[in-house]
Amino acid sequence: MTLAMTVAYALSAPHVQFSDMGFITQSVGQTRGWRFPHNRSNDGINISPLHRLRSTVSGNHVIRCNLKQESDKAEAKPNSRPPVQHQRKNIKWAPRNSDRAKRALSREVALKNRRKAAKRETKNKPPPIKKPQKRTAMTVVEALIHYIHKKNWQDALKVFGMLREQSWYEPKINTYKKLLVLLGRCRQPEHACSIFQMMKEEGCEINAEIYTALISAHSKSGDLDKAFAILEEMKRIPQCQPDVFTYSILIKYCFEASLLEHVNRLLEEMSGREIVPSIVTKNILIDGYGKEGMFQEMEDVLAQMLISENCKPDQWTMNAIMRAFGNIGKIEIMEKWYQKFQNIGIQPDIRTFEILISSYAKENLYDKMAATMEYMQKLSLSWTTATYNVVIDAFGRTGEIEQMQFAFNQMRLEGANPDSATFCSLISAYGKEGKFNQIKMIVQYVENSDIIPDTPFYNTTIDACRRARDVTEMEKVFKQMQNRGCIPDQVTLNTMKEAYISEGMPEKIKEMEEEMENMHLIAY
Repeated sequence: MTLAMTVAYALSAPHVQFSDMGFITQSVGQTRGWRFPHNRSNDGINISPLHRLRSTVSGNHVIRCNLKQESDKAEAKPNSRPPVQHQRKNIKWAPRNSDRAKRALSREVALKNRRKAAKRETKNKPPPIKKPQKRTAMTVVEALIHYIHKKNWQDALKVFGMLREQSWYEPKINTYKKLLVLLGRCRQPEHACSIFQMMKEEGCEINAEIYTALISAHSKSGDLDKAFAILEEMKRIPQCQPDVFTYSILIKYCFEASLLEHVNRLLEEMSGREIVPSIVTKNILIDGYGKEGMFQEMEDVLAQMLISENCKPDQWTMNAIMRAFGNIGKIEIMEKWYQKFQNIGIQPDIRTFEILISSYAKENLYDKMAATMEYMQKLSLSWTTATYNVVIDAFGRTGEIEQMQFAFNQMRLEGANPDSATFCSLISAYGKEGKFNQIKMIVQYVENSDIIPDTPFYNTTIDACRRARDVTEMEKVFKQMQNRGCIPDQVTLNTMKEAYISEGMPEKIKEMEEEMENMHLIAY
């Protein structure tokens, strides 16, 4: 029984309204599509899809969500166009230079302040007086928690070393676990092994959670051989037997390494040990099969979830299936699944809309991007860092540098903190446009900020240096990468090789390979 038959049997909903998101009501069996007002604004002026997206980001041009009604209105009055002066008054595109951007942003802030003041007056209450908070020095323990929260593994290890030197301090098992999880997220398996060995020497009680955190650290860094060796060690310890979380982590990273035979072996092992897959395991399987293009296996897992009592599909399931089809450009199938999951009561979350926006951006469907973003505003869903990253990347890939910069400024104005992915998109766009001075400013800003640059960030910067044919700056960035503790991968090696070959410096390739091999720096 195929997935479509299973869902049709379980969901059978012949008529569903999706007017808010632009879907057209049709009966089951017919193709549901999207209808947009043929690149026409509310004032009847023809505009391009990219202009609609620009105005959505700037917040100055509103696209109504009920797109079908808007199209009908345009068809009913094809010749009724407002005067030219009225058109120019209402259409305000995103500012084209920094001065106009500043004025636009200041007007928006002033408008928000007036609204807040009016709201306070209606309540007849004086505005609350905020007393200035006294800054107190953090204790060493608080500093450790702060650095772990900020994912600053270097300073976290320094503070932890200071604490261990104190006679009064006795590390708790939870502290070790947090450090192991942090080092795993930052791809520092060697430091994670040192912490684990430290626990053994101090006689700490090591449980399955500690072993699972260590397996995660090695798996995330691509060292699956070491991860499986730790798994075998767990099996020999009665009180540290692997559980469903252990197997779920290994399955996830086996999918990332495209080791499908290992996935099948782990599933068989779980069955033999009578370990029941959780909803997390099922979602990992759906996401992994979707990324590998194994849609039949993905359908089988979803069919099992639909008839299960304890593992019903949730928002993660919805997002995984939509992402699988969106990544390969199958927009219509992705939109159908969006409808089907809503039929069974699974509502979209912020991540769902980010997947929609990202998928539309890859296919240059700017009208649908704009409609999705307007629908998010209707649902009062604030844009997150990931949402802004998608929009910034879309503008960057299309060469809309001014609009990309405006979206980045809007991001900071709204209080969304840029991350490494944000600057990757900025650097990539500036590199393609030959704006190398902007790239240097970004790298310097990241180095002096609390942002923790990762391997993809340095790979993007190294590639920008290659485009600029600046080998000296590329080697400087590579040294910064090593000093930050980021492990170069095969992408780093290939990019630098290409740069050296294009500049006629083959001897540099051999030196670089020997250096990385001696220092065990390459992460495959």
